[in-house]
Amino acid sequence: MRNKGLLLKWGAVFLVIALLFVLVLLNKIEKIEYKDYKDIVVTFRNQIDKQKGFVPEDFEKQVKEITKSDAKKSIELYEKLQNQIFGMDVHKVMAYNYYLQERYEETIGEVRKVLSIATESGDSSWAYNNWGAALLNLSRNEEAIEKFQKVVEIDPKYGGAYSNWGVALVNLGRDKEAIEKFEKAVEINPKYAKYGDAYSNWGVALVNLGRDKEAIEKFQKAAEINTINAEAYYNWGVALVNLGRNEEAIEKFKKAVEINPEFAEAYSNWGAALGNLGRYEEAIEKFKKAVEINPKYAKAYNNWVVALVNWGMDLVDLGRNKEAIEKFKKAVEINPKYADAYYNWGIALVSLGRNEEALEKYKKAVEINPNFSEAYVVLAMLNSILNQKDEAIKNLKKAIELDPKNKEKAKTAKSFDNIRNDPEFKKLVEE
Repeated sequence: MRNKGLLLKWGAVFLVIALLFVLVLLNKIEKIEYKDYKDIVVTFRNQIDKQKGFVPEDFEKQVKEITKSDAKKSIELYEKLQNQIFGMDVHKVMAYNYYLQERYEETIGEVRKVLSIATESGDSSWAYNNWGAALLNLSRNEEAIEKFQKVVEIDPKYGGAYSNWGVALVNLGRDKEAIEKFEKAVEINPKYAKYGDAYSNWGVALVNLGRDKEAIEKFQKAAEINTINAEAYYNWGVALVNLGRNEEAIEKFKKAVEINPEFAEAYSNWGAALGNLGRYEEAIEKFKKAVEINPKYAKAYNNWVVALVNWGMDLVDLGRNKEAIEKFKKAVEINPKYADAYYNWGIALVSLGRNEEALEKYKKAVEINPNFSEAYVVLAMLNSILNQKDEAIKNLKKAIELDPKNKEKAKTAKSFDNIRNDPEFKKLVEE
């Protein structure tokens, strides 16, 4: 599940409008001649109100000290305030721009500049919140929490900071504490906030605590607030999979990728849900899509391999062992370090009576995973069947060391009949 801090004041549309507007307006407004401070206030506020929606509350207080008759001082003050206000505004725009590009260190640099010239508490709280958001994405969660704490010290009603604070706590595995922050966020604004993120992240914390049914209520609420919240639908799907409701989960993953066609995690989990239903070919198409979007998405590759292995095991159960082997081969092509694939490949080979080939697969499985006790047991069984007594004893001993329950299995398994009367075998299983 993805947990990113959110820039809560500026939208993507604003980015384009603001960058163009700042350049045009700065060029245009410098040519205006003002006769008194009221002209400055009215014109400046009107233009900002219409174009940008950003009005400094102390603007009029600062200019009212200038007399109506002193046009020169009025213009000087106007120019000073223009630089101050638009300078801050440009840094805000640049911070958001860098954030969208995932250039978080540079985001922090711009936010620091906002703080250096901020005179309004609102600007400071905005800056600290977005500084924390950038730190979240750098996995510097403890530092991020410090910034969100600073925000709510300045503005106790800043719901977004509580929500982001909760995200940081989730990232640190402190889900119960996180829930308290999400509760606070929605207490401040029951429809909080932007895009219903507090409810969605609250749901994530509940999923982490195994409270999937409660989590679904939060994802539903998030989707009600914002019907295009892809994360909410995605996380809703995850909770449904956890409850074994795979068909319903698929509908949520579909909705998530409909909203965001580049949502690799949603495709991967969609594939996992299909795999749970035994629809392996469809599942693999989803995993392929996930890695097409993000070639470095390791979990999608893993899910792909798991689907192939499960598909192979279903084929083994149907007695279609040769077809199963093709799936296991494909699985290890994708992930040569997937021990389970070799283990199950061995099962198919044993079913075909190809014990020596199977032996090599189990050797590979324990080479990859030296703690794979089940593989050591089967390896010992095959050693016994192939009259490799010393190897059988060695591998059985290892299996019992890893899991003492294997001793009971060895007592009754017919595969050990060839060495059952061997003193070393008896010692192993009777101690």
